[in-house]
Amino acid sequence: LLRTTPTDVAITISGFLFPEIELRQRLIGFWLHSPTYGIDISKGVEEQVVTNFCLPQDILLSEIRGLRPIRAIQNIVEERHQVERQLLCPYEPWKLHPPIDYIIRERETAIESLRVDRENSSSNTIWIFCDGSCTPTGAGAATLISQGCSTYYFSLSHRSTGIHSSTQMELEGIRMGLHMIDIFRHNWEIKEVRIVTDSKTAIMAVMGGWNKSELVVAIHTLLWRLHDSISSIQLSWIPGHSGVPENEAADFEAREAAEGASSSGISHVGQCYKALCTQVHKHYADRMNAMWKSLSSGQGLQDCDWYYRPSLMWITRLTRSTSSTLSQFLSNHFPCREY
Repeated sequence: LLRTTPTDVAITISGFLFPEIELRQRLIGFWLHSPTYGIDISKGVEEQVVTNFCLPQDILLSEIRGLRPIRAIQNIVEERHQVERQLLCPYEPWKLHPPIDYIIRERETAIESLRVDRENSSSNTIWIFCDGSCTPTGAGAATLISQGCSTYYFSLSHRSTGIHSSTQMELEGIRMGLHMIDIFRHNWEIKEVRIVTDSKTAIMAVMGGWNKSELVVAIHTLLWRLHDSISSIQLSWIPGHSGVPENEAADFEAREAAEGASSSGISHVGQCYKALCTQVHKHYADRMNAMWKSLSSGQGLQDCDWYYRPSLMWITRLTRSTSSTLSQFLSNHFPCREY
């Protein structure tokens, strides 16, 4: 790789975008990320030419214009203001970690523990089973609420259009369940709430303290509100599609809501920033692959005619050794050396 592979080939076979395309994608990614903090970096920026190169804003606006006609990601450009917000300082310092216990057990242990706990739970225990689903037509979240060891439950599901992640929908299911408990807590004698989900990522988003998205903040707010009247709230993981009836029912309700096959309500969950970036990355990767295939023998990606190519000429000056080492670093493919 260090001696025989051209710069652009080393980057391409590592599965990464060519630097100029990568920079354009990252500009779009930064632009998509800005509304999560209520900012639009494409507006209100004073145009001040510092060098004879193109301004980053010029490249950004050019890329935005290029993305608009592409049907697959047209909604990303037109509805980017609907991205889920990130709240900078949503909590007081002592409320950073919610008043809730969480349990993640081994697969078989989790199934058996849930069965035993369900059989032995009292009527003062409320169970919330949550699930989420994402399909090409939409996203859905569902929550099932049961009292004690009863097999009877009532369900609630919401549908959301746009680009979302399954973790978002899992979190929406948790929020819906807690919201229902908050509404009826004065009518029920509740001593314990047990929330069950098949998403470890959703559990860590709630418990980790690093996620400050609107959904997680809403869940934390509900948990602190319920903490005053409910002595114990527990969040536990159960493996999905493992034959647990309540989990299977929640999964079915979530899929029905996502596909629009049920009479579920509409949830206005902001679109997932990471899911948007995945769509954008696919567009640029396809763009690079198409360019790669269009080149003739002896040409490299740096020979493509970019409109703003003069502003990024420095990337073509990378040495073969530097680009190869960079590719190894990015792909965790380090040369093995024995000492």
